Amino acid sequence: MYRSGVKRGAKGTGKDPFGAAHCNLELAGPSQLVRDGDGWTGAPHRMPLVQISSNSEDQSKDVLRVANAMWSNDARDWHQLDCGETRTILKGRGRLEVLTASEASSEGDPATFIMLNESHHMTATSGGHRVTEVARRNVGKSPEALQARMCEYTNAHTMGVDSTAEKSFNAWQKQISGKFENLNQDILYDSIEADPNLSVFDSQDDLRAALRQAYSDAWWADLRRLEAEVLDPRTAPAEAIRFYLNGLAAREDAW
Repeated sequence: MYRSGVKRGAKGTGKDPFGAAHCNLELAGPSQLVRDGDGWTGAPHRMPLVQISSNSEDQSKDVLRVANAMWSNDARDWHQLDCGETRTILKGRGRLEVLTASEASSEGDPATFIMLNESHHMTATSGGHRVTEVARRNVGKSPEALQARMCEYTNAHTMGVDSTAEKSFNAWQKQISGKFENLNQDILYDSIEADPNLSVFDSQDDLRAALRQAYSDAWWADLRRLEAEVLDPRTAPAEAIRFYLNGLAAREDAW
């Protein structure tokens, strides 16, 4: 149903572990939808090539490190996994790897799944647009039967900087607007955020309600600490909206 997806969440809601688990699923789990008699079932990919791309290789390595930590020794033996710092090999079948900082060297890779990490930082000046374009081309050329796809993991983007996250948000908005008959609705956008009608800077009760909403499925979040971070005079209002309440913010003076 979906060619690509976006998982947007507030800072500290666990997007890296979620993305790491997603990569492991695409590497060795039943990620492919296949016919099973009169119904459907999941099956592992025959030759998975899973890639993690970020603004820096170190960021991607952090996600891979989390992904590797999720495999127990028994699971590594069962799946015949060789876990390394820059790639994890699924013996005889495929691999999960960190994309190089050079987008040219990644052109043409037959990727079956690509995770774009922190796409709100992927801009033209950072080189993120080029990396994103290569990633979309690599999954886009796969035949339908391979079910290749891409997913972004991101904080709320800053409006007007033209990041990959902002481009994806705008594209999704166009798809669901109903104003463009020729557009497919094939971008899956998942975002849990605070109600924008709450007066988070005028009412402490509203701020607490907003934090509960934005962190609703992140039970480990320390809401008292997050409230203090938002109210800290050193935290710009736009930053508080973007990172802690998962809302869109253009400029500090807009608040």
